[in-house]
Amino acid sequence: MSTAKLSPSQNHQLLVKQTKPSMAFDPAQDFTTWQKKLRVQLKRLLGVMPTVRVPLKPKTLWEQEHELGSIQKVCFASEPGADVLAYVCLPKDIKPPYNFVICLQGHSTGMHNSIGVQLDDETKPMKVEGDRDFAIGCMKRGYAALCIEQRAFGYRAEKCQTMRSNQTCHDAAMHALMLGRTLAGERVWDVDRGIDYL
Repeated sequence: MSTAKLSPSQNHQLLVKQTKPSMAFDPAQDFTTWQKKLRVQLKRLLGVMPTVRVPLKPKTLWEQEHELGSIQKVCFASEPGADVLAYVCLPKDIKPPYNFVICLQGHSTGMHNSIGVQLDDETKPMKVEGDRDFAIGCMKRGYAALCIEQRAFGYRAEKCQTMRSNQTCHDAAMHALMLGRTLAGERVWDVDRGIDYL
């Protein structure tokens, strides 16, 4: 049995070595043609996406002044049964229309890191490791920021059913796959709706 290949990664690594990337860019190709093909493939890989843009029904939950500008916490509808929380950060002394940066926290406790506050008490500042206070950096440079709480992180972590995995994304990712969707695709949709909000 010592030579048996029983681990899924052994098969996956072999497949990776044998796969010629079908969407690799070739400088000899027309860029626009390649880009169109890539978009079709990316949409296919992201899984089934909602077909209807529901009304956003935006709500401002709070607003506070910051030394670098102002921050609002907002909520809007992404799709039926899925609301999005976000911070809208506007830099001081900059007039509309604003240039926005979309700030997404990955594998952290959530969007609160983007503005350097505690998850359980947004009135208390905290030191954020690894320059993850993205929105603060944006406002310092005169950019506005939309900090979206991604599905399965922070305030949007699973709270309605018992988690099967200790990884916050795992259960949501598995449920999405069983519905013909991907968690990545759902997050892309939330960002798309965030752009609608702006």
